[in-house]
Amino acid sequence: MFGSDDMAKAKAAIAALDFTAENERLAELERKIEEAGKAQNEARRRMDALAGHRADEERMQSAQVADALIAGADDLVLDVPAKSPEQRNAEREAIIAGVRELSMRIARMESEKLQIHHEAKRKVADAARALSDMVLEKARQRAAALIESYAELKALSVATDRLVRETAAAQNAARALRHDNGLAVRANMLIEVPAAIIEALAPLQGAGPALPGSKYGPMRSVDV
Repeated sequence: MFGSDDMAKAKAAIAALDFTAENERLAELERKIEEAGKAQNEARRRMDALAGHRADEERMQSAQVADALIAGADDLVLDVPAKSPEQRNAEREAIIAGVRELSMRIARMESEKLQIHHEAKRKVADAARALSDMVLEKARQRAAALIESYAELKALSVATDRLVRETAAAQNAARALRHDNGLAVRANMLIEVPAAIIEALAPLQGAGPALPGSKYGPMRSVDV
């Protein structure tokens, strides 16, 4: 089915494909995605630290006040500088905004990875176009042969009361091809029985009562 020259050209076109640029860009994207992921983890750590730091400050302030009270101090000025709620909120909002930006960057890079994969597949499809056309043509020819085989089997089955299971199997396969799936070889699924089969069965026409229906002659077409 495949000519040696055509196959050689198809193999050469596929072998000549080069994905160096795509692989380098994918490696770079993977590195940047990993960096962004680590940055997100750091942001979460800092958010947790903010919440924990506030609790630590409150505990330290309470301890200092208690010690000062025990010492009888009149001045309860604390040594630990505490961040104001406004400062904490501002830092928290900044971290949240940074995490959001990191998520968008990761999403864009993941989208670019998918696009690179798509473009690489397109390069393969272009290089393999001749091979794909040859395989598709072979599939269409085999589909046509299968449909024709069903017509032959049906005509023989009606004439002999044999080949019932085989005819049913061929009919099921032929029915699978009646949808528009790229392999259909007929818009009309009324299939003509090949002339050679009709000629071979023609002598049975008019055989008499022993073969009911023989007066009509062999089947000339079948429906899937």
